[in-house]
Amino acid sequence: MGFDSELIGGSPFQLPSDYRIGSSYILFVGATWLTVISTLMTNLLVLISVSKPRWLLSVNQGETSIGLIEMCILTSPVNSNNQKCFISHQFRLVWSISFGLALVAFALLSVTVVLLVTSQYTQAPIAQYGRLAGFIAMIFLCLSSILFPMGFDSELIGGSPFQLPSDYRIGSSYILFVGATWLTVISTLMKPLSFLQRLSEGLEYSSLLDQAASANTSIERFHCITAFIVSNLSTHLERTSKPFNPLLGETFELRKENDSPFHFIAEQVSHHPPVSALYARGSNWVLTANIEPIVKFHGTTVVATCEGRWVLHIKRISRSSSQSSFYSCSGENSEQDEQTDNKDNGYDEYTWQSPTAVVHNILFGYLWCEFQGEINLQHIQTNQRAILTIQSHSWFATQATRETEMFKFIGYIYDGDDKLAAFHGNYGHCYYAIDDLKDVDSITKSCCSIGGNNCIHFNSNPSLVPPCNLVLTPSSRLIWFRCFPSMTDEELAARSQYYYFTPFTMSLNEPILPLSTLPPTDCRYRSDVRFLEQSDLDAASSEKHRLEQQQRAEAKNREGDYQPLWFKQNDNKEYIYTHKYEQRNFERCPNLFFQESSLS
Repeated sequence: MGFDSELIGGSPFQLPSDYRIGSSYILFVGATWLTVISTLMTNLLVLISVSKPRWLLSVNQGETSIGLIEMCILTSPVNSNNQKCFISHQFRLVWSISFGLALVAFALLSVTVVLLVTSQYTQAPIAQYGRLAGFIAMIFLCLSSILFPMGFDSELIGGSPFQLPSDYRIGSSYILFVGATWLTVISTLMKPLSFLQRLSEGLEYSSLLDQAASANTSIERFHCITAFIVSNLSTHLERTSKPFNPLLGETFELRKENDSPFHFIAEQVSHHPPVSALYARGSNWVLTANIEPIVKFHGTTVVATCEGRWVLHIKRISRSSSQSSFYSCSGENSEQDEQTDNKDNGYDEYTWQSPTAVVHNILFGYLWCEFQGEINLQHIQTNQRAILTIQSHSWFATQATRETEMFKFIGYIYDGDDKLAAFHGNYGHCYYAIDDLKDVDSITKSCCSIGGNNCIHFNSNPSLVPPCNLVLTPSSRLIWFRCFPSMTDEELAARSQYYYFTPFTMSLNEPILPLSTLPPTDCRYRSDVRFLEQSDLDAASSEKHRLEQQQRAEAKNREGDYQPLWFKQNDNKEYIYTHKYEQRNFERCPNLFFQESSLS
């Protein structure tokens, strides 16, 4: 209705010809209605599959069909409608349980639709409860799908668990039910980003690296770099849904021209194991990494570790030449320039590894994420290092106590075994340097009073979450805090409706114009991501399946090992950037997605 603003010059619900709908509005509207539409489709599929006894069919022209609680026998071979249906006493108990789970899931999905639709017309924060109901329904559908094949050893069938005899086959009802299960999985766990775009989110606070480059002391530089690492962790806590897996050879380029410009390039360089290589260049720094995610399921939790290391090079800037430039963001530097710079020893090198991420309550309860362990930031040229320790919470603590302890960290900067400085904070929100080591164990009543946007703790109302619950020391000094100044209070309260994306994240799917400046491997060409962003779940699922089938066929026909386009392996088996992307010769790039016209 605000399209009649003086800034725009349109009319309510009507944009003028020189404006178009942006990705932020598409995400805001699409995320909720995506769940509503997919939930309605899932409910319909569940209802059809449960109501029809065609979960198993006999091979003999379907004369016997079996459902969860009912079976039918064909009484006339001439007319397939002449069937006698009845409830058998020989069904396995697991089928009755599967039937009950399906009915409960149907009820929860109905509740999800009602709550999500209502949330669009009321100020009450009820959308989160609708999504929680949908997630629990997904768990019940998954359990029901798994329990049914366990009953194949029924006396009626004569098979074994998960193994049908030769005279029976899977029927259409079970196929529909499994399809309904996957619809809930996709709508609940997927978000419209590629994993390569997800990696670029770590540069949202790249200004911290610029501050590190111009720092007066090595201690201040350590504070800035460590705060940058903490800011990267903060982007994961609310985002428990998974991004799209990148195809082999897929790329993503991001260029930001603001107060802290940088140029980001990433490529999926290996599929088995999955490895993503990235290269980011700022005014006075270069950041590289090889990311190999490893995900393991442990009962009710998922544990994700990232093999590979992050490497940061920062130009050594003398106070007399503090405005000098390390690398131009225009891409005019060459590989030879970088090698010359390295030989002259004109840089500082820092390296670290990502901590372990744990997603809790996979099977039931409210989904939430935390990090565990330590981060060791090492300065290669000296014995200096920073060790950040994430504080563990007690499993026997009350929820109030757990929320107080959650996301806290403390750390020290060392030179050998000597402590030079300390720091503490909340990795979902803020980082403070402690200038006086004697203050580390001090107990004060002073709490941080900065604004910003803390990550949501458990099932709290986002508008009621305190901005920071960190107790400060007398010499605590703020280095970084999480803040979205461009978002209104209403937009902040509604972030759960569009995947908890930040304004920075929303811009990642915006196409670069003209499109000819991008290689055909850039993930902005992925139609499955675009369809999901626009709430077309059927098209997104179909396109995702097509791309996966295409990748399998290409791997089968490939001769020899895959060679990345823009990265190459060194003697340490790490993928390093070749600097050839900036030549923008994309003629040899494969056409991975075949959907160039979809972005125009």
